[in-house]
Amino acid sequence: MVYLNGNFIAKNKASISVMDRGFLFGDGVYEV
Repeated sequence: MVYLNGNFIAKNKASISVMDRGFLFGDGVYEV
């Protein structure tokens, strides 16, 4: 099970768009 966009779904159904900014540019949030 994967939590994605507020829903739990099967991991083989989870995906993100190739146009997602985090995917394209490696953006992320880090807390130190």
